[in-house]
Amino acid sequence: MDVYSRYVISARVFEADNADYAAQFLQDAFHEYGIVPGQLVVHSDNGASMKAAKTQGVLTHYGVKFSHSRPRVSNDNPYSESFFRTLKYNGDYLYPRDGFESLEHAQKWFDDFIEHYNEKHRHCGIRMVTPGSRFRGEDAEILRRRRETMLRDRQQAPERWIKPEALLNCEPVRKVWLNPENGQLREAQPVAHA
Repeated sequence: MDVYSRYVISARVFEADNADYAAQFLQDAFHEYGIVPGQLVVHSDNGASMKAAKTQGVLTHYGVKFSHSRPRVSNDNPYSESFFRTLKYNGDYLYPRDGFESLEHAQKWFDDFIEHYNEKHRHCGIRMVTPGSRFRGEDAEILRRRRETMLRDRQQAPERWIKPEALLNCEPVRKVWLNPENGQLREAQPVAHA
């Protein structure tokens, strides 16, 4: 997931959690998006597959800076935690209670969910635009048009506004931080994409 936009860059379902799959997943995603050395910071848990030599080799090859969560702490990446909550409880794509019939079935469900999340889900952390629109840099224009619409509507029907001076915040979110309360400020900004 791109922290700046909340856009899910790549998502795959594997039959196990291991270094071979993790390395393959990362290498495929980096290749697909034309990642060049020094472009990324990867924040992950301290799981064995992410700390394994094979995975670390892929990350080192791509010049990825490492950021690992603290041991036994699951909540220090609020962006992925929020995503997982949406994954489990989203009303449009309820997670199957009985699981999946096959790996292919799981991947198909996940692909559909990711498409919905990236392109239809309006995210409150980025001013109710979709992660896809923010990822592509379309959010400023969407928010500008939204503000114009609210101003026009307020002028045409002021009685419908409880606080006539109040409008939704339509300024794009400029910067996002990972764990600012911990003093470990890692600023996320847009990345140029190939």
